Amino acid sequence: MRSRLLVTEHASDWSDLREVAVIECLTTGHNTQLDRIVWLAAGLLDLQSDDDSEPAVFEAFLDPRIPVPPEATLLHGVTAVHVAGQGHFGQIAQEVRDLIGDRPVVGFNARYAAGFLDAEMHRHGRKTIYRANTYDVQAALCDAWGYRPTLSNAVTRLGITREDGSRAVSHAVSTARMARVLASASPDTLANAPGDRWVDEDGDHGAASPTRPQLAAIRDLGGDPGIVATARQAAQAIDALGRDMPEELPFLGENVEESTEEAILGSEWVWFVALVLATLAAWFFL
Repeated sequence: MRSRLLVTEHASDWSDLREVAVIECLTTGHNTQLDRIVWLAAGLLDLQSDDDSEPAVFEAFLDPRIPVPPEATLLHGVTAVHVAGQGHFGQIAQEVRDLIGDRPVVGFNARYAAGFLDAEMHRHGRKTIYRANTYDVQAALCDAWGYRPTLSNAVTRLGITREDGSRAVSHAVSTARMARVLASASPDTLANAPGDRWVDEDGDHGAASPTRPQLAAIRDLGGDPGIVATARQAAQAIDALGRDMPEELPFLGENVEESTEEAILGSEWVWFVALVLATLAAWFFL
């Protein structure tokens, strides 16, 4: 039987929230029935507390027991090597279930994360979280800004500092910080969050996802595709990695300049030889 994710996804009403479970997960794909979680982060947060300390985050690498596709690795950087020898979700299912309890679930893309958690719980015979309400940070920001931002766009516009460390924990802590903003900021304040620090020159807000060729190029140049979230960031990363090429390999501009100089020198010799031949020919016929 399929797991049932009967949720109420909230976008704008955050004012009455108190203790919530913040979740973030990375997966082998986007199908909750066929794909699995490979990296999970979850923590508890009291949105009504004056304590600004970060939530203690539970984190786990998980063996999905299925292959990790290359396209998934390009997006989040997790490979089969990372999860080899790790435990599977069934070993932590009850711990995660107890942590979440009946609390509302908050995520940057809450429906995605809650959907995978629900499927994993059902798969391992645990109580699902289908009764939990989900509060979607991305949807709430979409209501305020008129577009669905990436996590990178959102933290930049809100002036939130991202934590160093693992990707899943960094995303979970960033989501917790954004949840605090959503629970306390007025709609006008949120709508007027400054955008000049992140809007692309062409006005597309930098929200386009990186393309597969861009991610492959970053990997081929020795970079980490998992650190970029937008096409603009990917282009900047490719440019930066390209500048780190060995010094003995000349840049294209240098090749062009050298070729031009050689062409000029060669043309001067051609004119000199032509002049000599013309002089000899004139002397012979005269």
